[in-house]
Amino acid sequence: MLKIKFLELSSDVVFKSFMLSSNTVKYKARLIHLITKINEEDLKRATYTSQELRVSNKQDKVYKTDIIVTVKDHIISLEMNKNYYKGLNEKNEMYRAKIMSDELDKGEDYLDLKGVIQININDFHSCKGKRIVYEFMNIEKYSKEVKSEFYKNYDVDLKNVDEIDYNKSEINKMLMIFKDCDYEKLRGDEIMDEALDELERISSDTKIIGLYDKEKVEKKILNTRLRYAEETGLEKGLEKGLKKGLKKGLKEGLKEGLKNGKRGIARKMLKANMSIEDIIRFTGLTHKELEKLK
Repeated sequence: MLKIKFLELSSDVVFKSFMLSSNTVKYKARLIHLITKINEEDLKRATYTSQELRVSNKQDKVYKTDIIVTVKDHIISLEMNKNYYKGLNEKNEMYRAKIMSDELDKGEDYLDLKGVIQININDFHSCKGKRIVYEFMNIEKYSKEVKSEFYKNYDVDLKNVDEIDYNKSEINKMLMIFKDCDYEKLRGDEIMDEALDELERISSDTKIIGLYDKEKVEKKILNTRLRYAEETGLEKGLEKGLKKGLKKGLKEGLKEGLKNGKRGIARKMLKANMSIEDIIRFTGLTHKELEKLK
């Protein structure tokens, strides 16, 4: 039997398909529980959507999230970040702010608001250290007193997931599904079996494969453009630098050549026993320079 090559779960189209599937409910509930400590049974009853966040007017940019999880007491924005780029953290903060703004507009008071949680699954080192999960909260700098638990942020670092000892911890094993590994080693319990079966189904779906290939091509085109812009910029910078250096060198060379010519004339005038004052007047050299020539 031909073995199916699994598509990368860190790919945007595969991640959304996997997270929106009804076949991965147990996996999602356990993973989010391990990250946030939210009750696992509540997470099994949560709704998972990919949606455009509400904007205040038609001129505003539309913010399309990866996954929004609505659970009993929380709203979770779940983002898959394949690569780091400048402005990524600001973009995620903007998503979080939009969700919080929407939540604050609901109801007659602020007592029944759902807590807003941002989970960033990063395929790069987003923080210093060797932990898999990093938790950020709004706390006082010195006393470490938590001002509010209305908002929390979690960064999941896939680069710190241990590929050798995949049984190191439960969350380590669950996140191995995002890595290029021997997936059969991850099987053995109901949650992982269901998740791997769904990833295998997604990986054989021709429509998803087409979107996946398109995404890969678009990223290659973007990388090519960025590299071309960088290399072109370097070439232009080098060319500009060479021209500037050549111009400066030529100017310095002419200046030095003129000075050497004056020294040659001064030597002849010294041999002819002309007065120092006349030599200075005709060549422009200084007393000190003439003393060196003597």
